[in-house]
Parts: sequence; C-alpha cells; structure tokens
Amino acid sequence: MKRNFLALIIIFLTLPLIVFFNVKSSFLSKPNPDVYLYLPSGNYLRTLSMGNPSFLGDLIMARALTYFGSHYYQRGYKYEWLYHLFDVLTDIDPYNKESYLIGARLLTLVDVNLSNKLLEKGMSYHPDYWKIPELIGFNYFYHLKEPAKAAKYYEIASSLPGHPPYVPSLAGKFYSEIGMLEEAIKVLRNFYETTEDKRLKEDFGEQIEELEQKIRERREKIPARVTKVFDGDTFNLIINGREEKVRLVGVDAPEIDEEREKVRLMGLLARDFAQFHLENKDVYILIDKQGRDRYGRLLIYLWLPSMVFFNELIIEEGFANVYTRFYHPYQKRFIEAERVARERNKGLWGFGKEIPYPPQDAIYLLGKLCAIRFKVQKVYFGRSVVYLQSSLDWQRNFNAVIFLNDTGRFRKGIKEYEGKQIIVRGFMKKYKEHPEIIVHSPLQIEENE
Repeated sequence: MKRNFLALIIIFLTLPLIVFFNVKSSFLSKPNPDVYLYLPSGNYLRTLSMGNPSFLGDLIMARALTYFGSHYYQRGYKYEWLYHLFDVLTDIDPYNKESYLIGARLLTLVDVNLSNKLLEKGMSYHPDYWKIPELIGFNYFYHLKEPAKAAKYYEIASSLPGHPPYVPSLAGKFYSEIGMLEEAIKVLRNFYETTEDKRLKEDFGEQIEELEQKIRERREKIPARVTKVFDGDTFNLIINGREEKVRLVGVDAPEIDEEREKVRLMGLLARDFAQFHLENKDVYILIDKQGRDRYGRLLIYLWLPSMVFFNELIIEEGFANVYTRFYHPYQKRFIEAERVARERNKGLWGFGKEIPYPPQDAIYLLGKLCAIRFKVQKVYFGRSVVYLQSSLDWQRNFNAVIFLNDTGRFRKGIKEYEGKQIIVRGFMKKYKEHPEIIVHSPLQIEENE
C-alpha cells in the first residue's frame, strides 16, 4: 500500500516536470497550444510508474480522449499528437486491449494507416484476440478499399477463439470478390466443420456449395488477360498467348469518338468503368457461336475472377445499353438489367442528379459515378495533366484531373478555377493511393459559389 502511494506521488510530481522540459524549446519556437501533449517514451514512463502502469495509462487515455473531443467539430484539424499519445499509452500498458481498439477507431478519422499501425502493434501483444485483426480487416475493406488485405486479416481473426460467425463469412466474401474461390471455401469449411449450430451449418454449407459451383463453371471457360480497354464494350485480350481484339456480346456502350459532347462524355465514363474493373486484370471468357463480327473482333462473354458476369454488370450499373440486333442466350437478363438501371438512375442514367459529397469522402466512392463539392486550393500543371487540388496537403488530397489534350475544350481558362467552389462529376478512381476523377469535358464541372 505504501509502495503504491509513493508511486502515485512520484508520478504527480515528476510527470509535469518531464513534460515541461521536453516541450520548453517547442513553446519558444512554435506557439502550438497542443504541444504540451508531448510525452517521453512509454518505456521510460512505465519505469517511472513503479508498478502502476494502468493508473498512468488511464491518465493518458483521459488526455487523449479530451484532446480528440475538444477538436472534434474543428473542421480540418489534423490531430498531430493522437498517434503519439496512443503509442505511449500502449507502451506503458501493452496488455490493455481496449487501448488499441479505442485508439484505432479514433485514428481512422485521422489516418487509417496509423490506425492499422497501432493495431499491428496490438496483435504482437495479443495474438489470440480476434477483435484486433478483425478491425484491421475492416479498415482495409471499408476505408482503404483493399479486399485482398481485408480477406487476409478476417481469415486470421476467424482462426482465433471467440470470433462470431460473421468473421469467417466476410473472409469468404472478400476472397470470393477477388476471385480466390478456393481460399474462400477453405475459410468457410473450417467454420462449417467446427460449429455445432445447425442453422449456421446449413447457411455456410450453402455458401460453400455456391463457390464450388463457381469453380466448376470457371473450369469450363477460357482464361484471358485484358491488356487494353478501348471503350465500354471493346478490349484487347491475351488468349492462349495471342492478343485478340474482342467485343462484348449484347452490350452497346456510348461511342467515345462522337462529335456530340455529351455522348462522347458518356462513352468516356463507360470506358472509365471498364478500365476500373478490367484493365490489366485476369478474366474468363466464352466465345459466342458467331465467332467474329464483320470487323474481325471476337464476340465474347466475359466474367471477372469472382465469376461476376461483366456483360451484365456494365448494363446493370448503367454504363451501357442492351444490344438487341441479334438474339443471344442472355438477352432477357440484359433487358431486365437495363430496365432496373434506368428506374434507379444508376450510372449514366443518373448523371447530373448525384448528391455532392465532400472531398474527404472520395475514398469511399471508388468505382462509382459520383459528384464531389470542394474549393480548388490550387491548380497545378504537370507534364501531361492539370490537377484541381482539394487540399494543399498531398496526403489528404482529392484531385480532379484534366489531361492537357482536353484543356482546349474548356472555354474558361483552367487556372481561373483556383479559389473557386466547384462540383465535379465523374467516375472515381484511385491513383497512387489518392482518389481522383478524370475530367474529360467541361460538362463535368459546375461552379458552386
């Protein structure tokens, strides 16, 4: 009892002095009101706590939560000290599981990579705790849009005791989405063979059966690789070592060489959609019984590695019409897909009707036709493109990108957008970890002062 009391006195007397001497120079050089949050290393403070790390940890946790909460409604605040606080906290008391979970959830609002860094640290101290890899998997799926890494961490979580059924189910789903059907079956089967819940056993059994059927279907198809996307329905593929120009059966995407500006734009957005899903990707195809069209292109049906039927998908998502000049086995399905896309204003059917999002939400809109409202902080001219930047901080940047060849289409000088509030519409992609919309036409930009 006396030892604990002595430790508390030392903490209260010594900690303020440590903080003061560590930040004295910072106060003199930079008037940052949060600089007092700096703490020395957690290992040093753990020694200082004299056997009471949890108490000192609680003090730092309270400081971290106060720091976060006091700036929560301050737009654009960067929380520069937040990772440092939780890093020190988990050094002082590395076996407190909640410190990793709370810290990681707060850090996702600041920098998802720092959130994962903290969680990876937590995995090293808690290798049998399923919630930590599960949260990493969630970050990769929801925030970073990387289903392959999400699947890996959900699989790790599904191998640990106490995990709920949704964990292996999501691991199987993510593996399936990227075409790793055998890995998906392995994760689902592990749960199927260990659970005693009859309802869950039946549900997982059905999922395994569906995946096994997809594998059988895939074996009947020809593997290929997409090397170039010309427009929404015409590509180059490598098939059995030979490059072929192909056209999707039953699909009619807008033409990109149309003189009418809006039709041309719709064609380019359809091409953006096809590039996002196909370019430099492995796929599976079946050649139509007609073989080739009058231009010598192979007529094909194409499936993604997950066995999603791309001919149907591009119509279903509203980036192409049904081509009905001749009958094919999937025609009725395609007609129904187009009807639903029209009714729901999906894809090109909804262009101009999108709800504008702020630039910080751009990363969640990958693979979608959407609108982003932002103030152009800077117009930057690169070698081949012009960037309309939403932020001067490149790590948090969303860009609207205009190729130099297209700048002549803009009556207004591109530089004049600097400092203006605009809405940009287009297909959201990611380039070097940053979300961006390619602006092909002035029809995609609306001033919003």
